[in-house]
Amino acid sequence: MTTMMPVKIICSTCKKEFTAIYHPSICTWLAVDLIQEIYDRGYVVQCEHCKIGIPLHYKVLINSPLGMFYLDLGQEQETIRRILTEWEIIDHEGKVIDWEAQRKLIKKRKQREAVQSFKDF
Repeated sequence: MTTMMPVKIICSTCKKEFTAIYHPSICTWLAVDLIQEIYDRGYVVQCEHCKIGIPLHYKVLINSPLGMFYLDLGQEQETIRRILTEWEIIDHEGKVIDWEAQRKLIKKRKQREAVQSFKDF
């Protein structure tokens, strides 16, 4: 389930405080646009006063068809991209893999694993 939580932020540019919405957990098939945004530019909120983009460096619990994991948004953007691709949430062209495609990938992986287990037996 994708959850939302208000957080108080002090803008590093204008030094004013404002409240932004942070998602401590994200369900990949329900928040496709948010996942794409995190992949493209990180988790960025806009200051209500001066309109500058402020990156949030929190940990987010990602719920994907392959399982759940914490994604540290304070990491380098390339590391975040690599992780989202390895978990098959994002394809190699940088686009979110839709729910049906994710399910098909999981099914194929399970079939390959079953065949490999049989061969190893």
